[in-house]
Amino acid sequence: MAPLNLPVGQTSITVRVQPVVLFSICDAYIRRNEGKDRVIGTLLGSISDGVVDIRECYAVPHNESMDQVEMDIVHHRTLSELRRRVNNKERIVGWYSTGQGVSGSDARFQMYYETQCQNPVHLRVDTTLTNNKLDVVAYVARHLTLGDRSTSLAQEFQQVPCEVRTVEVERLGIELLQNEVTEKLPSETENLQTAITRLQSALEWEAKGRYQRRQIPCRHMCSSTVY
Repeated sequence: MAPLNLPVGQTSITVRVQPVVLFSICDAYIRRNEGKDRVIGTLLGSISDGVVDIRECYAVPHNESMDQVEMDIVHHRTLSELRRRVNNKERIVGWYSTGQGVSGSDARFQMYYETQCQNPVHLRVDTTLTNNKLDVVAYVARHLTLGDRSTSLAQEFQQVPCEVRTVEVERLGIELLQNEVTEKLPSETENLQTAITRLQSALEWEAKGRYQRRQIPCRHMCSSTVY
């Protein structure tokens, strides 16, 4: 009887996420169709020296039930091609989903994205804001095989290190999303919308401050010229 080959050891992959990716995922979740529990989408970025740098993403329409999953492949391929034309340095590095933990249908989505890139990352964003926190977790899949066959019998999702890379103003926005505490808001959607609104205000304030600082030397120069 052929032995079962169980995945062992740790996967030497680290995931870095740009803040704009989290904002895009939250926006897709807020705009999801009525009755949808979660959204999924494609992750774009680059891989270098074991570090997966996720810089962009886009949502992909899907349907899922207890016994099957459906994904709009045409939509996915169209957006992938458009993004490639805009920036051919970005490539598919995995996929994302919202919610808590790993669901049974995640293995099927993972199998599809394995046809799109090697060892795709699964980024899970907890938009339910459990404990008033936007939790972000990254996984890779390891396969269970029989004997020397390459056919996978099952998958195991293994969590890998994940960090959100920010500059100062982006860090403020991430903290607003991750630690937003609201007073008796009726839904998680309004909670997210409040955080994003505050983030937009912070970004506008920062941009205005930078504009004013750039104008000060110009006014000083003009004054010196006049006098």
